[in-house]
This record gives sequence, structure tokens and C-alpha cells, in this order.
Amino acid sequence: PAVLINASGFYTTAGSYATWSQNDPTYIPVGTIPCVSGQKFFLASQDKKAIYQSVSGRCTDFMVNRDSNGDKGGAANTMQIAVDFNDITALIPTQDSGIMACTLYATYFVFPDTNAKLFGEYRYRSEMAFPVGCVNHKSVVDLVGDTAFITQSGIQSFNVASQLKRESNNFPLGAKIQRYLANPQFDTAAVNFDDYALFSMNTTFGRAVVIYDTIREQFVSIDTGFGTVKKFAVYRAGGSVRLFFSNTDDQLFEAYAAEEYAILRILLGDYSAQDASAMHAVDKLYASFTNIRGEVPVEVSIYSDNRL
Repeated sequence: PAVLINASGFYTTAGSYATWSQNDPTYIPVGTIPCVSGQKFFLASQDKKAIYQSVSGRCTDFMVNRDSNGDKGGAANTMQIAVDFNDITALIPTQDSGIMACTLYATYFVFPDTNAKLFGEYRYRSEMAFPVGCVNHKSVVDLVGDTAFITQSGIQSFNVASQLKRESNNFPLGAKIQRYLANPQFDTAAVNFDDYALFSMNTTFGRAVVIYDTIREQFVSIDTGFGTVKKFAVYRAGGSVRLFFSNTDDQLFEAYAAEEYAILRILLGDYSAQDASAMHAVDKLYASFTNIRGEVPVEVSIYSDNRL
């Protein structure tokens, strides 16, 4: 059976289909990619081919098939929702207890049919939202009303409210930095931290974290100092917000915790003089800073042709 862990670290086991009864319907099937939307809890099946759902308002009570006496007549897989023959990679909550179900190649909108019920619960229908999907469930972030996720070829975003009304489709959020992104993407991760969205991706500079400013609505940097991030986690307690991440060696680090600062590099293109016999080199730099968050000393040095 599934294991339930509370905030204090204590755990207990949830019921199984074998222990399910009308008096004690606690039952969580074995699954992956948990997602809570509205009053329902969703899980992808172990083989990632279908979606299980809980009873509304009871996340530890998954729907089972019922016979005429109300007793169990089939486990959660008899009430499953299927969207595609490809593996499910992510479940994203939407409005009205709905979810977006992603595979590597497509995204589907799964929504309740308010005109049809089964065992007191609305039936769920699915339809394709757009022909692009998310790499994994760890690669989804919020962008001030929009939802962004990493695909095999870059970063896409969509607006749930507009999508429901069919006013818009997905938007290639990463189009401006596409030249710096490798294809295909794999083992990606994403997180919201402060006013930024961080995307751990494969780039032309190697493994890096691409940083998007959600206030200014633009990409602001590519940070190669993280290494290969397997998963992000944001810790919020006592008025402090801290960002942790783990790498492929299962080592845990805290980001932005050191007092030292990494050296920022700005790579400019080559400049050629009109006269081929003349030398042309950058010898002055004028810097302008906006949206400053605090007092930080800045030292600027110019490297040209590998010389300071």
C-alpha cells in the first residue's frame, strides 16, 4: 500500500484495494506523478499509460468500480482515464478540477463532463490541446497567469483560461533563446523562486540553468554554475525562502547561499574594421544597471583576444 507522510515526518500506510470496504474506503493505488486539482487527487498508473482519480474531497479514497450493493467490483484501473498510447510525462492542474496530461509529443485537456455522472462523480473526457508535450513533471512553472514547461525542443507556455475558451494555443516562450538550446532536451527540471523561473536544460554551453524574469517577462541569464540539476525544491518557513537542488550524483546543494559571487561574462561578437590592415578592438565599456535589488560592488574588466 501507499505510504502517507505528515509534516512532522511520521508516516502511516494507506489502504489497498484488498482492504477497501464501504465502512473504510481508504485506498490509494500504486502510481506516479501525483497531482491535486480542485477537490480531486490524480495519479498516473505505474506504466504511465492511464490516470487514476480519487473521490471528490477525499484524496485518500480512490474511485473503484461498484456493484449493485455498493461493494467493490473493480480496482482503480477499472475507472482509469486514458489519453494517449505514449507514456504520460506530466499532470498539470487546471480550473474546474481539470488537468493537462502531457506526453513527450502532445498535451491533452482532461475535464469533467457535468452532464454525465458515474457512482456520484462526474465522468472525465479528454481532447488534444496542442501537439507538444512536457519532458517530465518536474519541468513546469507558473508565469503570472501562464504556465510554462520544458519540451524536447525548448520552452513553451500557455494560458489555461484562454485555452479553455479556445482563444489561444501554446506559445513558444523560448523562441528568443532557441539558438542556445540543445535538441532534444532530457532530464530537465524547473522551479519558481523569488520573481524568477529557473529552467535546468541542455544548452550549447553545456548543462545550465536558464533564468526568466517573470516581472520583466524576459530571459535574463544562462547560469552554468549549477551543473546538472535533477530536481529543485523551495523551502519556505519563518519568513525565509531558500532554494535547494540535487544533481545526478544525488548531492544536495543550496543555491545563492554563498557570500562570494560568480564572475559574470558578457560575450560580444567580433568587430572588423573597414580597412583590412587596421586593428579594431574594444577598449571601453559603458554599463547601465536597472531594477537594482541591493547594494553590490561591481568591477568591470575587458578581455579581448584572450588578453586583459
